[in-house]
Amino acid sequence: MSKSAIIILVYGDSDSAIDLVNSIKDKNVLDEIVIVDNCSPDDSFEKLKVLEAGHVHVIRTRANDGIAKGNNFGAEYVKKVCPDVDYYLFSNPDVIVTPESITDMIEFLDMNPQVGGTCPMELTKEKDYARDFAWKMPTYWTTVKSVMPVYTRLNQHKKNFLWYYDVDEAVKHDVFYADVLISCFIMLRRTAFEEIGGFYEKTFLYNEENFIAYQLREKGYNMAVLMKNPIVHLGCTSMNKSNSKWEWKTKIMFDSSYIYLRDMLKSSGFALWFYGVIYHFGVFERKLFRWFSRGL
Repeated sequence: MSKSAIIILVYGDSDSAIDLVNSIKDKNVLDEIVIVDNCSPDDSFEKLKVLEAGHVHVIRTRANDGIAKGNNFGAEYVKKVCPDVDYYLFSNPDVIVTPESITDMIEFLDMNPQVGGTCPMELTKEKDYARDFAWKMPTYWTTVKSVMPVYTRLNQHKKNFLWYYDVDEAVKHDVFYADVLISCFIMLRRTAFEEIGGFYEKTFLYNEENFIAYQLREKGYNMAVLMKNPIVHLGCTSMNKSNSKWEWKTKIMFDSSYIYLRDMLKSSGFALWFYGVIYHFGVFERKLFRWFSRGL
């Protein structure tokens, strides 16, 4: 019997994490439940400690060094309490799941050794199919286009916008193979995870999915979305608690994308410089949009 453990990374969103743990802890679908408080500035850790019992563990990082390091910290702890774990399930706290969505992933990975990671189909809080359930591997040019506000506004409703798949086509399949899976609720094969060294710790936030997917593909693994038992993603509550300023989010996105272009795609120095120029022009565009909208 395969063994699996969930790692729930929490930053200031203890209420969502408590709801999630209470919904799964007695369902006998996971061997270990590890809640990682990523050094929340509030009393989240104290609230979460109340859940600790049996196979539910609550730990805390020494500092908030980002999603990648927080998830890796949790994975290292899992290895201590469950040395023969087969699958890591990395989860946001703000998701609504069913036991079936978890057992589907375990059974699928058991039967498909060439698959390195899988996730259920993602629904929005309105129960619509989420556009960002999975996407094509970003290229240099799609990354450049993503920081151009005029381009994104003019093209955001196109089915082939940037790296997105056609959702209507994807949901026709029971299993949809994709380049990159959203990481809000993703199960990774332990051997594959360790083969690539875990999450790429040079980033703080954003693009962690792209790094994982790129490295797994380089090792010959596939990624798959399972449609039968979707989850509901309520939406980025931890990030919104940490900082709501668009300038901060945009800068963090630029930094992680820059690292992706540099370290994964091996973009040239000139290409990285050009990406930086387009990014700064995009920030100027966005400031103009905001200025005009306030003026009107």
